[in-house]
Amino acid sequence: MAFSSKDRQGLIIIGVSLMVALLLAAASVALRPDKGAWDPDTLCPVGRPLVQTVVLVDKTDPFSPSQQAYLRRSIERIRDGMKRFEKLSIFVLDANGVGAARFALCSPGSRKEANEFYENPAKIETRFKATFGEPLERLLGELLQGDTAPQSPIMEAIRDVAILSDLRHSEGQRRLIIFSDLLQYTNDISQYKPDQKMKNWQRNPTFEDFSRFSYFTEVVAPLNGVEVSVVYFKRAKYHGAQTVSHIEFWQKFFNVSGGSLVEVDPIP
Repeated sequence: MAFSSKDRQGLIIIGVSLMVALLLAAASVALRPDKGAWDPDTLCPVGRPLVQTVVLVDKTDPFSPSQQAYLRRSIERIRDGMKRFEKLSIFVLDANGVGAARFALCSPGSRKEANEFYENPAKIETRFKATFGEPLERLLGELLQGDTAPQSPIMEAIRDVAILSDLRHSEGQRRLIIFSDLLQYTNDISQYKPDQKMKNWQRNPTFEDFSRFSYFTEVVAPLNGVEVSVVYFKRAKYHGAQTVSHIEFWQKFFNVSGGSLVEVDPIP
């Protein structure tokens, strides 16, 4: 049977369309973001640079209602802004110091990231809630309850978090978000208590004085290339200690540690 010129053009168009569809399908499989090995415990890809967000919540003092609300909103914003395979780790400083991460998972991707060409958005959303969203929500209830502690070793906590989260060896973008009043109080330094047992340099020292003593070398954190944001919880009873010079002290601390303080958000 002979084909007309229009028939031949139609067949050519159909053939080209099929070829393009096959090429697109092959490309989508090859470029799938979840292609390759991944860790079933952390949901993180193996052998791939990670974008890391590490959160440190200082619970050595109670939170005000506005601080509790802001902490919840902040964690929720972090969760909702994470892209597939970005890692979120959350650490808590309390009367026992800092231990292992209370949460350390990579986002499996949410519905808004689903590619309908080869993924089911509803299944993606269900997986996101079950493996990432719900465990984080359960932790939030614990995070919102501030506590009291005899000391506030914030510098030690930052150092330990940097090591435990492996921030110093990560290759991707890294950020550290700290929820704290930043009022350091240990046997070696006080930024708000006039402890008469301490030497003069230990009572609310300048950073220059502080950096000359051996204690400084013990607490300096390995934060090379890390962007640091502080949600600065204000304490009415210590308003005289939470000053511009206090923030400048910590900015110098982060700079010497190799990081950069990019944001300070005061919350009463």
